[in-house]
Amino acid sequence: MPLTPSASIAPGTKAPPFNLPNPHGHRIGLHDFPEARAVLIAFISNRCPYVQAIREAFAPLAQDYEPRYALSA
Repeated sequence: MPLTPSASIAPGTKAPPFNLPNPHGHRIGLHDFPEARAVLIAFISNRCPYVQAIREAFAPLAQDYEPRYALSA
């Protein structure tokens, strides 16, 4: 695997506005979670070896949290 540099940001930095499609085809943004203390966005690929290594643990986490915070629109 090639080393992929990333830019670190300080903990507590406010997220910039975003507008992304969710798995259900709806557009979502930070404004959709006004009461959230944190928002997790995962950019994953089914072919990535790292994703394949964590998918057994990641799927139950996503399934547990999705009903709590899923957007109806």
